[in-house]
Amino acid sequence: MTCTFIFKCRKCNEEYEGPIGGEDPARYGLMSAVFNLPYPDDFIGLPPKMHDIHSCENGKFVGVSDLIGYRIDK
Repeated sequence: MTCTFIFKCRKCNEEYEGPIGGEDPARYGLMSAVFNLPYPDDFIGLPPKMHDIHSCENGKFVGVSDLIGYRIDK
């Protein structure tokens, strides 16, 4: 089972996918981002951050996006 993080741009309101990982890394990644907890060394990769940079579709704006959660993919 994999999980896909979802971000939403504050400027254009577009939702887009971020990092993908297993269920445990996703849960710990979300807790790491929200509560600023250390990310366990057992997991490979970087945890998501609460904010990301987003290039809006028309290319005229660069927005800030927020982590809104993750989707469980089967």
